Amino acid sequence: MLDNAGYEGEWDNAHDFLTERFGAKNIYAVQKADVRIRVYRDPFERLVSLFRNKMIMQERADDFLLNFRVLTAVEPEEATFRQFVCNYLPKRGIDPHAASQASHLLPVEYNCISTLETLHDDMRRIVGQEVADKYF
Repeated sequence: MLDNAGYEGEWDNAHDFLTERFGAKNIYAVQKADVRIRVYRDPFERLVSLFRNKMIMQERADDFLLNFRVLTAVEPEEATFRQFVCNYLPKRGIDPHAASQASHLLPVEYNCISTLETLHDDMRRIVGQEVADKYF
């Protein structure tokens, strides 16, 4: 399928779309890219969401829960938010979902800083309305 922004294909989600269409193979390719996007999420909201999804609801969380058990010697079902923040997050070897946002960034100059709240509008300007509506 070719949409009005000139992108052909079907993707299951935004990550797959971005990786296939724009995924850079190395840091040099990222540095040369016209658009270098950094999406920022409020750190407290991110931690609350992570705790809720992985520790309480346990959505696709098997690896995360095992990592938590190994590093804290606490059963996730018995852990409080305070234990999660104070006893798990400071440890080395935590699950990448719990790592700081900065740890996921490359040492490049980003020229598009977006938040979750502005992501759709930002992506609409970059990839067009149809693709933004479908994936963002």
